[in-house]
Amino acid sequence: MMTYRHYDPISRVMQRICRQHGIPFYPDLVKFAALWRKTMGPYILRNTEVRRFQKGVAWIRTPSPTWRFELTQMKSHLIDRLNHAAGHPFVRDLRIEIGAITSENAAPEPNPRNETEREVYSLPPDETAWVKRCVEDIQDPDLRRQSENILTRFLIRSLNPHHRS
Repeated sequence: MMTYRHYDPISRVMQRICRQHGIPFYPDLVKFAALWRKTMGPYILRNTEVRRFQKGVAWIRTPSPTWRFELTQMKSHLIDRLNHAAGHPFVRDLRIEIGAITSENAAPEPNPRNETEREVYSLPPDETAWVKRCVEDIQDPDLRRQSENILTRFLIRSLNPHHRS
């Protein structure tokens, strides 16, 4: 009889699959980006972009030195707000950099749902259903969508090794 300890956690399996196929997988970045969108107001969101999140340090891009100064002055308050919303000490530091950002108001990003649906339709129905069952318990919608996309791309590549998505 198999016991629980013989199974790898889904995050480790997905990490291994992504590494094998050269697909980026950053679950902490997805969690942080969702937390940032949930916690910050519309004015800050319009003028910032989450670039990286690694080992509790977030890199946030902003379009001007003025915004960088303002965010730097509010850094400890922002970190407290983010950690309070997360329910545990998730963010240790914010690094603010200046650069061009892609504002959601200026240029809407492509709908990741359409990309996932396009790839799901190229799978057999039983494989599509399996992917949906695998990710249905993931509460975070962004993480669920990313996980579905990764599993779908993996299956497409497994079933057709000449396919490039």
